[in-house]
Amino acid sequence: MSHDGRPWGVAGQRASEWCMSLQASEAIKNTCGISVCVVTGDVFGVVEDSHGTPSFQRCHCGRCDGDPPPTDERAALPEPRGDYPVAVELCYCCAAELIPSGTRWSSFYCDECRARVRELNECCGVVVIPVGRHSIMNSVSLPPTEANERTLSRLAKRLSGLFERIDVLIRWRRELVARYASTADSKAPWLSLDAYLSCARKHGKERALNELSTRFGVPRSRARRAER
Repeated sequence: MSHDGRPWGVAGQRASEWCMSLQASEAIKNTCGISVCVVTGDVFGVVEDSHGTPSFQRCHCGRCDGDPPPTDERAALPEPRGDYPVAVELCYCCAAELIPSGTRWSSFYCDECRARVRELNECCGVVVIPVGRHSIMNSVSLPPTEANERTLSRLAKRLSGLFERIDVLIRWRRELVARYASTADSKAPWLSLDAYLSCARKHGKERALNELSTRFGVPRSRARRAER
């Protein structure tokens, strides 16, 4: 834990706060062309950003948006810009909210879930549930002045652990999307965003976090403290 009482330290806290402001400013203008893949949990389709610029975000399953690439007007659109080419995705905790992405500094969560995950991590004293892709956001870093064989080996292990926990998050969201989509009156491998969200929002976000914290081995007593 950092000296100021935050489990991710000052640098990670500043990065997290910057991501929050980024998410608030990069709202998605138009979501009518977006769908959700039931298999991967990916969001795909034509995405229009806050400036009205369209891009075509693909699904990784290869069935939803066509493989090879579609021959219609979507094929002429560029992929989303940014160092992480995904403009929007579903919250990694509740899978019931569309959140802006696009960078390695983007948060994994909607506003409500981010606050709950942050509180849970604070109750644990360490970042148990990852808050974003970048290692600094998760208190995994090493100042150059402290680099040596021992500290680099420790950093490598911590990075490996972080990547494994992010994989847990990805699998969790995929499972939740499939669970929610199964309640829809459709057998297609995808649902429109509106149709999917109408199913997903019938389930509580608090319940999702409770299940997720169990996946990460968080004691129930600490999860209850985070709910208060």
